[in-house]
Amino acid sequence: ESENIGENGKIVGIQLLTSSTKKDIPLDTIIDTIDEILDDPQFYPILLIAPNDHERKFAGKINQHFDNALITVESDFQALSSVLLNLDLLLTPDTVTKHVADLLEIPTIEVCIGGAPFLKQGTYNEGNIILVETEKPSDDEDDSSIKSRDILNAIRSFYNPDLEHIINLSKGVSLFRVQK
Repeated sequence: ESENIGENGKIVGIQLLTSSTKKDIPLDTIIDTIDEILDDPQFYPILLIAPNDHERKFAGKINQHFDNALITVESDFQALSSVLLNLDLLLTPDTVTKHVADLLEIPTIEVCIGGAPFLKQGTYNEGNIILVETEKPSDDEDDSSIKSRDILNAIRSFYNPDLEHIINLSKGVSLFRVQK
């Protein structure tokens, strides 16, 4: 257990990459989010990657910002459910990981960046949160409306729904809690 995490701390698994760079959470946003999570003793982030060199390099780039102190969990599809079952919360863009987490009823915050494909299925378990980019701040492809503070607010409101009505999201960002 990390020295940073409190006795009742929550392990937040962060899925780093998708099959489309248009859906990925930008590198700077991931780093800023992890930095803010590390400042809160209630949460501890771990990086989740697939077993390939591209994702290893990306995780390494992130980990350099934190003096290589972050935990990275690499798993193939067969081991994914075992990894997810050991998380308290999954933070993910739209990936197959989200769908497996839904099947296992793992608490999830889905970060939706970029256009949604036709008939997209968001996370569907009651209480899960979907952060949606409703408008881009500019024409820059690497820019996103969703910022680290939006993600951290979503994480905090996941565990304290009473905060949801007072959180201040960035312009062009909406938060939805899945209801039955």
